[in-house]
Amino acid sequence: MPLIPLPPDEAERLLALRRSGLLETASNERLDAIVHRAAMLFNMPIAAISLIDDTRQVFKSSVGLGLPYSSRDLSFCGYTILGTEPMVVADPRHDARFADNPHVRGAPGIRFYVGAPVYGPGDHAFGALCVMDTRDAPAVTAAQLAALHEMADEVSAIFAAPPPPFDLKVDRFL
Repeated sequence: MPLIPLPPDEAERLLALRRSGLLETASNERLDAIVHRAAMLFNMPIAAISLIDDTRQVFKSSVGLGLPYSSRDLSFCGYTILGTEPMVVADPRHDARFADNPHVRGAPGIRFYVGAPVYGPGDHAFGALCVMDTRDAPAVTAAQLAALHEMADEVSAIFAAPPPPFDLKVDRFL
């Protein structure tokens, strides 16, 4: 398996990702809803929002995965963050980047991937909103790709928003 190239802004991207605090926060209802919509849009059993750290990809929200993270070396999303448009891999078994990937050759047997980059503060690609299937590639429409891109923009807006103010009001206990 070839090494995944690093984005030209990798040092700044990692610094911004770590400063954002997103790696340490739990998912939320808004991210979960977007992941479920993406899975339904493509009628696929696996969908996720990933963050690409230096050695791992962390799943902020997912359906059909059951993993909190995986190795960056095995990630499809590590390639997605190199571009600005959705990346489609119709059959990873015939793609030199993924043919030897254990997730393609073994369980879960990925046969299709599409992902769109998601951004954090400073317009750094933090990760991807992606869907995957273990069945052979379905036909993907331009409308589906546009909708995935819009959902990725929603995730980016959530990631870029400042955290809500902390309410220091404390009720008296008597």
